[in-house]
Amino acid sequence: MDPVTRACVEILSLRFPLVKELQTAKEFCWFNHKIKPSKTVIEQTGITLKQIKDVHLRLVRFAPLLQTLFPDTTPTEGLLESPLTLLPTFQTYLSQHYRLPIEGKLWLKQDNAFPIFGSIKARGGLYEVLVYAEKLALWANLLKSTDDYSVFSSRTFFKFFSQYTIEVASTGNLGIAVGIIGRALGFNVIAHMPSNAKPWKKDKLRELGVKIIEHNKDHTATMTGKPNQYHHIIDSQQSNNLFLGYATAALRLQKQLKEHNIRIDKSHPLFVYLPCGMGISSGGIISGLKTIFGDNVHCILIEPTHSPSMFLGTYTGLYDSITVQDIGLDNHTVADSLACNRSSSFASQLMPSLADGYCTVSDASLFHLLTHLYQQENIFLEPSACAGFRAVIHTLSNIDYLKQIKASASVLKHSTHIVWATGGGMVPNDIRQAYLETGKKYQQLSNRWIG
Repeated sequence: MDPVTRACVEILSLRFPLVKELQTAKEFCWFNHKIKPSKTVIEQTGITLKQIKDVHLRLVRFAPLLQTLFPDTTPTEGLLESPLTLLPTFQTYLSQHYRLPIEGKLWLKQDNAFPIFGSIKARGGLYEVLVYAEKLALWANLLKSTDDYSVFSSRTFFKFFSQYTIEVASTGNLGIAVGIIGRALGFNVIAHMPSNAKPWKKDKLRELGVKIIEHNKDHTATMTGKPNQYHHIIDSQQSNNLFLGYATAALRLQKQLKEHNIRIDKSHPLFVYLPCGMGISSGGIISGLKTIFGDNVHCILIEPTHSPSMFLGTYTGLYDSITVQDIGLDNHTVADSLACNRSSSFASQLMPSLADGYCTVSDASLFHLLTHLYQQENIFLEPSACAGFRAVIHTLSNIDYLKQIKASASVLKHSTHIVWATGGGMVPNDIRQAYLETGKKYQQLSNRWIG
């Protein structure tokens, strides 16, 4: 860090003392003492229940197409959703390891098992591409709103879409989601990626026929084309369609909770723990959750200790104008899908109203959790997808926060905790084994966790 930057950070730290704590790259948590009523939050996001239902209806229209393109979706008739899985064994382990009672029930929202795509990014990426495809088809008079949307799989549509290009910036998972559906429909796809992105993710994209442009600096800042009739740029930091695609997850989750006879109200609160990168996916999901469950849902964000861009931006009020490198952090983490040096301007300005709290997690913790989850529940997640488990511990050990939201011991006994697993379904077997072997190194640590 150069002298001028160091001086600026020192001045910033005087006003925002937690910046000093972030600079240590150690795990920490912070909870909002001015949580706003959900009604106010919903008004600020601009997301309505009608919009969320409209997204769902569009996905229903496209279900015949997805069933045709991806036969594995036949059991669900082309409607894609990830499972909600109870984790009783792992809940017991976490409680014992961290020496902390975990009341209520712990569940895993397995977007790592999202059909075909294997990550949370399918929710936004799939929806963004389908909206664009529908718009083009209607404009070209190839489609009527009453048509069976399996017509999109025809040679005529494929040839038509091959005239068009979709461009996206991604550390990997969003690019893969856009690449899978974009290439299946016939679009040309360009993905901008950081040069240090996981090689296997680049290989996957190339296999799909996606053109990759690598960047040594901010991969979100440079696009080769300009939006026009034949060139669609997905703004991974600002896109309303991405945001809405993620928000619809709340409607699907509501259905799953009802199927499991899980009650959500003031006496039966819902806690959701979401890994956070730039914040569009987590922000969209939280917006949907607040719209559906109101004040009965409490959402906690968790970021890598070396990449806490969302908390840094919202805490200082500088949003996307500050990067983690500005305070001396390197943005290097095994949680590559969360390795964002700056937050989304759109999401970060909403997040102070959306999130109850922010936590950070070390790479060591991620490997530790990844390996134990696999051993005890036979579920493999990529490192970033394990972040939420650490947030459970941070949250339930913060007595002041629990008092603030009136989560007494009796209330917590009836609480539901959902860790949102953001990815892992696409990780190659050799990489999985390497992650698990690394995780075993941390199994010799004492019960008192050293993050």
